[in-house]
Amino acid sequence: MDDEAILLRAETNAVAASQRWLARAVQARRIAATLPAKDAAIIEVYARDCEAEACRAFERAPVQPIAA
Repeated sequence: MDDEAILLRAETNAVAASQRWLARAVQARRIAATLPAKDAAIIEVYARDCEAEACRAFERAPVQPIAA
């Protein structure tokens, strides 16, 4: 198998970025449900990484000051 880079679009909105990562996690788990347990475990690790990225998307988001 050849090495291929997967390019992801840079998100400017933290909510959109987070939702995109969570959607990847859901899709990965859907695929994992169709695989043997050993293969599904590998996909589960990817799903957890996607959830962690969703959390990091909020941490990286700039905080906008609230006008009083």
